[in-house]
Amino acid sequence: MYIELWYRSREDELANIDSNCICVKIRKVIDVHTSDVIASAIKELTLRHKLMACF
Repeated sequence: MYIELWYRSREDELANIDSNCICVKIRKVIDVHTSDVIASAIKELTLRHKLMACF
């Protein structure tokens, strides 16, 4: 089992553009906290796609 998390820029979201999205698949999501899944996705996105995480 896995979860797909999709990311698109704020500008693309406001313009309703879906063609420039990136996806991260998180595997083994049974008995996992939502915050852990989100943290894993942010880590993968920042490493793989060289995105900057802003909190």
